[in-house]
Formats: sequence, C-alpha cells, structure tokens
Amino acid sequence: IAPRMESVDSKLTEIHQQLITNGGSSLRDAINRIEKKVYVTGEITRDIIKDDIKGKYTTDVNGLYDWTNRTYLKMIDKELSQLTGDGWQSFVSESDRDRVIDEWVDCMETGREFDITYSILNNGRKQLIHNSARPIKSAGTVVSWVGDITLI
Repeated sequence: IAPRMESVDSKLTEIHQQLITNGGSSLRDAINRIEKKVYVTGEITRDIIKDDIKGKYTTDVNGLYDWTNRTYLKMIDKELSQLTGDGWQSFVSESDRDRVIDEWVDCMETGREFDITYSILNNGRKQLIHNSARPIKSAGTVVSWVGDITLI
C-alpha cells in the first residue's frame, strides 16, 4: 500500500504544479493565455462595431442589456446607464410596450430570434425602430443575446 500512496502523492504534486504559473508551460499559464485572448478578442470586436451604421446591443442570458454601441446611444439620445438591465423598456412607447415586452419574454423563454418593429419615445417624440436579436449559444444553451436596432 505504501508504494501506491507514494504514487498518488506524486500525481497530486504533479497536478498541483500544473495549477501554479511557472512562466509559460503550466496548465495555469495556458488557461491565463486563453482567458486573455478571449478578453482581447471581445474588446476588439466591440471596438470595431462601436460606430457601426446600425445600433448594436448585447444582453445577458436573461435578456438584460449589458452593452450597446455608440450608434445605438446616438440614435435614441440616451446613456448606457439608462438602458442597462431592463431600462430600455421604459423608452418603448406606451402603446407598444406590452406587446414588445411579451414578445421579448417569449423569445427569452423559447430561445427563438426576436424580430419586431415598434415606437420608442425619444425626447418626447415617437420614433419607429426595428429591433432584432438572436441568441448566442454554447453547447446548445443560450448564454447571451446580440441585437440590432435600425431607425425606420
């Protein structure tokens, strides 16, 4: 039994060493490189689309806004803090609000694409927009949503 315990201890020590950075060759170093690349890729993508001709936004898995590009903010003359979470719903015109929210909730529950035209309130006047969003999936599970806003 003693040789087996020594073998187990040796393997545990080897695993532990892989979880500590060592300047490049450990498993932890590889994970750190991957995490950095994912972060940088996300930042580059957001920078590329920040001034796209269409308004762009992302939400979390629950459909709560967490990012919009500058074009979207300029279109509706709002700050990101006003849209974050479910704040965007308060800018949907009252006559369209229930229909839009019901459709959004249904899309969140079913995972189908969101595609709708409605009016928003922009500085006291109604403005017609088209909003479409699609789910982003990982291993078949919705993890986020990405959408477009177009003025009509």
